[in-house]
Amino acid sequence: MKGRILTNALLEKFREHLILEERSEATIEKYCRDVSAFTAYADDAEITKELVIAYKNKLKDDGYAVRSINSIISSLSECFCFATILYHESRKQATPFLRFLPVFFIFCCLLMRQPRDMRSF
Repeated sequence: MKGRILTNALLEKFREHLILEERSEATIEKYCRDVSAFTAYADDAEITKELVIAYKNKLKDDGYAVRSINSIISSLSECFCFATILYHESRKQATPFLRFLPVFFIFCCLLMRQPRDMRSF
């Protein structure tokens, strides 16, 4: 499936998004480096939960610390949220309901960044 593959064009749009979000240059470089490394690992394969789990296990086998693995997965999650929002933005003329989905996904992305005690409301 071509719809769930990370491309260089998506990575560039993700970089632009991070700049617009006023992320630090170090954060932008880290996120892009993490996503690029995952893209190389995926090698044009469809992005699935199983692929991400396999990548996580590879990082573990390569000797990465749990904190580092979680940081990398967080970078990927941020990129996946961005890609989902982009996809739904491109389709929002097709169905009126889709106009509300970007707000929902932004909320989910923000919720994932909250400390555990802030998640219950």
